[in-house]
Amino acid sequence: QMLGEMKDRGSIAAITALVSDPSPDVRQSALHALENMEAPVSEATIGRLLLDRSADLRQSAASFAGDRRMTALVPSLIAMLEDPSGDVRESAAHALTEMKTEASHKALRMAITHRDARVRRVAVEYLGEETDR
Repeated sequence: QMLGEMKDRGSIAAITALVSDPSPDVRQSALHALENMEAPVSEATIGRLLLDRSADLRQSAASFAGDRRMTALVPSLIAMLEDPSGDVRESAAHALTEMKTEASHKALRMAITHRDARVRRVAVEYLGEETDR
């Protein structure tokens, strides 16, 4: 975390390696450090984190994917709309609003009838904004 806050770009490779650490806390800290540094992170790395056993890390990875507009991860984000964690589902929905692909638009249109009210809210707000444009 400290290296990320210092934005020590020389440590990017070492921090990236920590994204695969056995500890979920270390993986989470590594992802946040890379985000703070605006470091390049591959879609494959984020894709693995979207499947992590830690809900907090799945949620962070979904947000990261949305912020970076990692469109190759749209199918994974769509699948995450059914994640056991409501926070993860909501983050996945928010990430989809950033993707601007046909698949993400379709998923958000379908999400207006989702069982989770937070997912429905994200979808309705997004579709309302799109209609206003």
